[in-house]
Amino acid sequence: MNTANLNTLIQRYEDNFEWINNAEHDEIFKWRAVRCFQDVWFSEEVEDMTFAEKFKAATKECSVLLDNGQVSPTNGIVKMAEQEPDEVERLFVEVLFADDQGNLQLRQDHVEEFLDGIEAVRERTFPSYWKYGQNRHCAFTYLALYAPEENYIYKYSEAEEFAKHIEYGIDIGSGQTFKLSAYYGMCDLVVDALRIRPALLEKHWAICGDECYHDDSLHLLVPIISTRVSIISPSRKAPLPITKSNSA
Repeated sequence: MNTANLNTLIQRYEDNFEWINNAEHDEIFKWRAVRCFQDVWFSEEVEDMTFAEKFKAATKECSVLLDNGQVSPTNGIVKMAEQEPDEVERLFVEVLFADDQGNLQLRQDHVEEFLDGIEAVRERTFPSYWKYGQNRHCAFTYLALYAPEENYIYKYSEAEEFAKHIEYGIDIGSGQTFKLSAYYGMCDLVVDALRIRPALLEKHWAICGDECYHDDSLHLLVPIISTRVSIISPSRKAPLPITKSNSA
């Protein structure tokens, strides 16, 4: 890995911290989204809710992470859960969120099983609604909402571009060749680099209010670095424009 390139990218983020996190761009919404999910998902008050109601309430702050004008995966989960509540709940609780004891290969297998299963539900319930489709970006976002200290948000295009910028040297893969351990390993390196930047972390914690999830793992910072900074060339003096829409 090219450590100098990684540090340059993080420094570029720190230099533009106020702009990236101002009210217009509001990148801190990710921490609010996780806090909302955690508060709902693990609350005893949701025991009387249907799974569709529970998922809708838990993800009300995070749809912008996944949904846009073309796709609506979070709403798709709600709609499918209204039609096949037991199966959708099983796919989340017993498959995607199943305890894997930290075994990343097993976690990846669970993700693929979840995606196959939820696509089968979509084909039965909303066969013409492609916007309800789910992919790895969706699955890993759900995992990050559920267990942020153990997971990272993943999106292939940003991950691949970031790996090139820092000359990671390990193939993350894509499609059938995707390697979760390689991707999480790269993210761990970013966290290690962030931990030795107390000034940046102080600024970050200063904008995380009580409505935000307190992410001691720093895992939620990684996608901000990779998606907003990795596409900046060394000669560029300011980050590219920020948009919250992420195509699935």
